[in-house]
Amino acid sequence: MKSMIAVCTIIALGIGMTDPLFAQSSPPASQPEPMPSNTMSGAPAPADLTGQTIYDVEGTALGTVSSMGADGSGQPVAVVAMAAVKGLIGKNLLFPVGSLKQRNQGGYTTVLTIAEIRKLPKVKG
Repeated sequence: MKSMIAVCTIIALGIGMTDPLFAQSSPPASQPEPMPSNTMSGAPAPADLTGQTIYDVEGTALGTVSSMGADGSGQPVAVVAMAAVKGLIGKNLLFPVGSLKQRNQGGYTTVLTIAEIRKLPKVKG
C-alpha cells in the first residue's frame, strides 16, 4: 500500500511540474493584490503602512505609502507614491515590505539603493 501511495505521489508531482494545465500564473505587477486581513499559516499580516513616509538610507524622504498589497508570489508590498527620485517623481512603485525598516524618528527606511529602487515594478494607473 505504501509503495502504491509513493508511486501515485511521484506521478502527481511529475504531472504538476510539467503539465501547463497545472501551471500557476501571476497577476501583472501593475495590479497588486489587496493584503488579506489574516493569513492561512496563522502568522500575523504585515502592518498597514498606508500614510507612512519612506526614506532612503541617507534620510531623504522618497515618498509616501498610498496602499498595501501583495505581489504575484503573495509577498507583501507597499505602493509608494514617489516624490524625490529624479525620473520617478509621480510614479507609484511596489516596495517589498521586507525592504522597509521602521525608523525611531517615524516613517520607514528602505534598505534598497537608488539603482534597485529604479528597477522596482511600477503601478500603472
